Amino acid sequence: MLEPDADEADALMKKLLLQSGLQDGGADPNNKVPFTTVVPRPGFCAKTKKENGEKVFINVCQADNVPQPKDITEEDLLKLLESEDPFGFRVPMSIGEPHAEIDKSGQGCTAYDVVIHPSFFEKMKDSEVFRT
Repeated sequence: MLEPDADEADALMKKLLLQSGLQDGGADPNNKVPFTTVVPRPGFCAKTKKENGEKVFINVCQADNVPQPKDITEEDLLKLLESEDPFGFRVPMSIGEPHAEIDKSGQGCTAYDVVIHPSFFEKMKDSEVFRT
């Protein structure tokens, strides 16, 4: 079976949402909880491990409808991190539920999908301080 390209996948997702009666800004008819559909663009994957050695992958993606964080310089961020209250900078993000994946060696692992605003994504790409 052929994989749909990005435009076809987006069109299919919109069609399915319309058929289900759920649209951006809509609400789940059962729970009446407002929501916004986020269709992220690819970013990068970070690999880490739990204390027990299990691999964990963090898929960092980007989407325009995730709020931007407050603009901060590298120098200001470093000062904040070295201060007595290093929690003064927050990055708005959408974090998906953990899900099981198979790594390239065929072993089970856990993955998280994290979506941030594209402007902060670009700042992370350009700055080691913001990546770490």
